[in-house]
Amino acid sequence: MNENTKPLARACAALLRLWTLLAVFLLVAAGQGRAQVVVRGQILDANSQRAVAYVNVVIKGTQLGASSDAAGRFVLSVPAASSVLMFRHINYDVLELPAEVVLRAPQVHLQPRVIP
Repeated sequence: MNENTKPLARACAALLRLWTLLAVFLLVAAGQGRAQVVVRGQILDANSQRAVAYVNVVIKGTQLGASSDAAGRFVLSVPAASSVLMFRHINYDVLELPAEVVLRAPQVHLQPRVIP
């Protein structure tokens, strides 16, 4: 590389860095722009109608989730209303529901697990 091409090479490298930064910014911004649906609900025992604490609520196929509090309440952001939520607790049967069902009827009833 001779002395005449060094400024051009530096300018090209700077332009490449700028385009790379812009591309990363746009990708991050596009990911943030996705609409999230906030699902709120309360988990109850199907028999006693009492709140069930510490139920794991997970978006099926992911590791994203939340746990119900002492009053059985939970809040979870999901990518779409069609996302399937899995409700798990050691004393209850696993329940899978589309988020849109929970949005319409925020009380989720878990069946106690029958141990033979």
